[in-house]
Amino acid sequence: MAETTQPALLDGTRAAAFLGITARTLRRWDAREVIPDGVEVNGRRYWRRSILETWLRHNCPRRRRFRVLTTGKTIATARAGAARGGRAW
Repeated sequence: MAETTQPALLDGTRAAAFLGITARTLRRWDAREVIPDGVEVNGRRYWRRSILETWLRHNCPRRRRFRVLTTGKTIATARAGAARGGRAW
């Protein structure tokens, strides 16, 4: 039996199916910063499967909390970087 590989990047439809939600809910959660950041490729939004798996293992924290959990940076550290002209998530 041939083993099929799963794509590393999931478009909105596949990411929603992977999470067990509708594409509309995925778009809403993305706009409300519930799910992890997606990446844009040629104007389309994709999510890394590995990031979504990690997000699920962490019990689906909101985007900012998830960044803290996965990067080790505190929210205060990120804000301080933004104050110096960096990106604050």
